[in-house]
Amino acid sequence: GDTILVPPGTYYEQLVIDKSLIIKGENETTAVIDGNVSGVCIQITADNVVVSGFKIQNALIGITVQNSSYTQILKNTIISTSRESIILSQSKNNTITNNTITNNSRGVHLILSSNNTISQNKIESNRECGILLNNSTNNLIEGNDICANHAKGVYLADSSSNLIENNTVTLSNDDGLILQRSCNNSLRENAVLSNFHCGFYLVDSENNTLSHN
Repeated sequence: GDTILVPPGTYYEQLVIDKSLIIKGENETTAVIDGNVSGVCIQITADNVVVSGFKIQNALIGITVQNSSYTQILKNTIISTSRESIILSQSKNNTITNNTITNNSRGVHLILSSNNTISQNKIESNRECGILLNNSTNNLIEGNDICANHAKGVYLADSSSNLIENNTVTLSNDDGLILQRSCNNSLRENAVLSNFHCGFYLVDSENNTLSHN
């Protein structure tokens, strides 16, 4: 339940957060957590954690959230991870908002996770997907700027009942939004422009609604 304020500096370490804490960097460009090109910069295994105001860089994975609820990842810059920027695994009711996520392998990846919100993030120039959902339900993806990712913008696989709205998905080197074996999703009021292949691509998917895009 405590708040830890982190002054500017570069911290070469990997953190494991296994209790409820608020950890805030004073500035997301000057409070730097550097994974030294190995491991996970921040592993979260507790509920009710807030991580805010950091630049997270040079790791295999930026942030993992495992079996956690009501965690918030806010106002961070996550750059140059060789695998994933943020992974939520078997987690629910978490918020990822107002982050800049660039030059990673994947941007945000949800696995077996539900009722999470991904909103108002800038997700660009990642080598694979901007946002990827695997076997995840009832998530909200809203108001993100998803630009110039080298493969797909948003990719849902075996995922249902998600709402994707008011996002801008542009300049993907493959598809803008792809649904594979996914059903009962709603995609509405998105701007899907200038992607190299399809704007929307549905494969083995049914009962989805696309409206006002």
